[in-house]
Amino acid sequence: MTTRTAASSATVGGGGPQAETRCPVSGEAFDQSFFRAPAVPVFCNVLCEDREQALAVPSGPIDLCYCPSSGLVFNTAFDPALVDYNPRYENALHHSPRFRAYAEATADRLIGRYRAKGQTVVDVGCGDGYFLDLLCRRGAGRGVGFDPAYPSDRAAAASDRVTIRREYFQGLGDTASAALLCCRHVLEHVAEPVRFLRTIRRGLTPETVVYFEVPNGRWLLETGGVWDVIYEHCGYYTASAIRALFEVAGFEVLDVAEGYERQFLWVEARPSAPVQYAPPEHEGLSDVVSVFADRVRRKLAGWRMRLDEWRACGRRAVIWGAGSKGVTFLNLLDRSPSGSTIVAAVDVNRRKQGCFVAGTGHPIVAPDALGPLGVDTVVLMNATYRDEVAGMIEGLQTGGRVSVLVAEDPGERWEKRE
Repeated sequence: MTTRTAASSATVGGGGPQAETRCPVSGEAFDQSFFRAPAVPVFCNVLCEDREQALAVPSGPIDLCYCPSSGLVFNTAFDPALVDYNPRYENALHHSPRFRAYAEATADRLIGRYRAKGQTVVDVGCGDGYFLDLLCRRGAGRGVGFDPAYPSDRAAAASDRVTIRREYFQGLGDTASAALLCCRHVLEHVAEPVRFLRTIRRGLTPETVVYFEVPNGRWLLETGGVWDVIYEHCGYYTASAIRALFEVAGFEVLDVAEGYERQFLWVEARPSAPVQYAPPEHEGLSDVVSVFADRVRRKLAGWRMRLDEWRACGRRAVIWGAGSKGVTFLNLLDRSPSGSTIVAAVDVNRRKQGCFVAGTGHPIVAPDALGPLGVDTVVLMNATYRDEVAGMIEGLQTGGRVSVLVAEDPGERWEKRE
């Protein structure tokens, strides 16, 4: 386990040969990297109670490689030994009305499509239990969740129909007859996905449907989404890669689709006979990988220039969103809040407010801190929340004009005047 003592820098393209690492889906060797970051926080979504704790978080390298056979992007420098999930891990998104609407629509679709009304549902990596409780409130009969990072202070908040076990999932046991098993935003954290899926498959009835949701690797590559490249995620799945993975692990794939403005990719499947890996039919992504490298170079250079200009003219800015995107943005571009134009990170998640950004030490504040901090510029980390955030900012007493820019596309901006 290492701790950073020097600024992190990212490099894209031009990566040379490295020690042989094989794609966990195709089994073929990676031999070329296209994005490297030597030291980034092992966890973006960790609660740091003071600045010293934030600066001392463990770090690890990222070395992204692409498998042209399967379509998988993988961090070949990932070390599972560095990753230890505990109750200080906090990545809940349901504090946003926009995300809650998406989660509710997903729950309704799954219960209706797979006849889970009144049935047992399981959630592997359930976080704070929000989605599992939602499934039960929308019609499922009983919910069982597994997550070692489940906060102990949430236990009393769980519904009578929901049981959450603060442990890693080891097998279904008494929940083997579940009608539906969900696993959302977990698979991308798993270094051995075939083994993980086979563990889940054991004991499932042929009628059980599994629903997995991950960040969309193709969307990340096509948009140059460098803010979504984090150490916690060792695998970045495209539709072809996730389909091939499930088939090799012994599932019949029922559906694969993109959602949440293409940021998410989901797969629905049921147990079947494992098949031998065969390269899936998909459009080659080699050109998209090259475009990613070019876009990231330009994006990082453009933001460095913009931050220098803001610093020179005395602007006071915040980023809006202290999740993975915001933490990565600050770690790649603004390592220290001392003398910085970015004075804080805003987040609507109350568990994060009063904490500090992992790796940089920026304070995390509530939206109503914009006025007292004298903020004149907001960098919105996720454009999906543009309308939601615009409405909140309009309702704040900021004491003057506030410009809002979107991190992925700074050309998209609006202003709030007082």
